[in-house]
Amino acid sequence: MIPSFYNRHKIKIITLAPIILGLGFFIYCALFGLFRIYNTKIPEDFSKVNLKLDNYVIQEIDRITNKPKWTLNSSHAEATSDETKAKIINPELKYFGDEKGFTISSAYAILDKSSQAVELVKDARLDTNNQKIKIQAGKILFSESSSVIGFQDSWRLNTDSGYEIIGAEGSITKDFKTIISKTNSTLNSAKDGMKLSADLITVNSEADLTIIAEGSAKLDLKNNQELRAEKIEIYKNGKIKALNNVRVVSAEINCSAARLDVTPHPNKKPKTGIFSGNPSATQKGNTIFADIIRYDFDSSLVSFEGNVHS
Repeated sequence: MIPSFYNRHKIKIITLAPIILGLGFFIYCALFGLFRIYNTKIPEDFSKVNLKLDNYVIQEIDRITNKPKWTLNSSHAEATSDETKAKIINPELKYFGDEKGFTISSAYAILDKSSQAVELVKDARLDTNNQKIKIQAGKILFSESSSVIGFQDSWRLNTDSGYEIIGAEGSITKDFKTIISKTNSTLNSAKDGMKLSADLITVNSEADLTIIAEGSAKLDLKNNQELRAEKIEIYKNGKIKALNNVRVVSAEINCSAARLDVTPHPNKKPKTGIFSGNPSATQKGNTIFADIIRYDFDSSLVSFEGNVHS
């Protein structure tokens, strides 16, 4: 039976209904998206629009393994419309490096996606996956292109072996082999009682020359003795070398020279020091000069060699 005009018209309305509903839903979604933009009216330049983003995630993929190198997660972020820059609230940055992996968290972070650089600010904390190193700082700087992680606004590093490093700023390589602490730096060890301070302290865990302290360096020794110099080098086997304006200060005697070489006991504690480079020893107001002065760290006794005079 051929339908009437009315029936044909009704059929067309029914056929168009899904399209009309789809358009309505599209307009609703578009308007809902605009409510997530800070500006309440539609701006003319969308490149300047800031977006509020929930469940924010960004990751860097290793092109060789096709696995994530690191990820940055947050429940909330505020970003430019192209998401090249973002302020991330309570971020968590995970770096996947097997035993060398780590996690960084903070109150918020600033992301520059184009350079793959992240500044994690306020109550920033880094923990290695193996729990051997923990770092706290006012600001932690992470960059995909850099081999080091930077620290600013005072930082503190603690190891599971009892070492502690404190400084105004510093850095650590992503493999955790080299640590640099700058400005008012100290290195303490509860294990062996070491306390070292300097303007700049460099630690290389896998080198024979393990620690270098530069700029007004001071090393506290046993029996209330202090070693002071512009540069102090501490070797893995316990040997110590001090250079420029070297002084060993104790209650009994003070020795000074341009250079000091210290041989250690088997337990790596200082045993004997050899002062060279116009050395002198002062005791009870009397100063004696010689070509070489030997110093016993156990007894604070000295001996003189070559051209001894006062």
